[in-house]
Amino acid sequence: MTVIEVKPSVARQFSRASKRYHKAATVQQQVGRNLLAYNPVRKAPVAIDLGCGPGSFAPALASVAEQLFAIDLSPAMLQQCRLASDKVVAIQGDAQYLPFTDNSVDLIFSSLALQWVSDLNSVFEEAQRVLKPGGSLVFSCVMEGSLWQLKKSWLKVDDYDHVNRFASVASLEQSITQAKLHKAIGVVRPHTFWYPDIKSLFASIRDVGANTVIGAKRKGLIGRQLWQKFHQAYEGYRTDEGLPLTYQIYYGVVSK
Repeated sequence: MTVIEVKPSVARQFSRASKRYHKAATVQQQVGRNLLAYNPVRKAPVAIDLGCGPGSFAPALASVAEQLFAIDLSPAMLQQCRLASDKVVAIQGDAQYLPFTDNSVDLIFSSLALQWVSDLNSVFEEAQRVLKPGGSLVFSCVMEGSLWQLKKSWLKVDDYDHVNRFASVASLEQSITQAKLHKAIGVVRPHTFWYPDIKSLFASIRDVGANTVIGAKRKGLIGRQLWQKFHQAYEGYRTDEGLPLTYQIYYGVVSK
């Protein structure tokens, strides 16, 4: 799948999920709240919520920003974001091509959006371009090692990509360095969520629009026998709390 194909595909998935997102987004809500706590900026004349989704964190960001711009690939998510705060200027846009002039932004906040970008170098280079000297990019990103229970269970079925491949910490931090940004915080924290059954687990991924697989995915539906094989493999991870799904989340604060 090419980069040109990936972006519309991701945008469509998130647009379909936009009305269910607030209810379903346990992962996003927890990580976003954590990221707000990492934010060192208490006053920003110009701020961007990059990959804003339905605007879950727009009210908090609006409290520190004189001007708040919300950027997302999905028009439906932007429509929801406009309802979250009347202070938001919502713009359909791309993290790799930000619609801002050089040295014009004080704060970029981006929670769980960068893992959808195929070229992290370009994202950090764009951040470096638009940030004012001393400006900050505060972000969280799903990293390599996430959803490992899902990946290992699918490997019992076939060799296709059923789970996205996420960036390593080394490659992400190399992109930060190459963009000449200065890392103040860079920490990986695991987050495990528990579900009563496999249907609920898959719904948690689908209902936040995060079920687009970038890579050599299987064409068409899998058969009943293969599904049962996958299901049996995943049940091997069950505990008293339910079926686990683990995310490795990078929390970063970098400045220009």
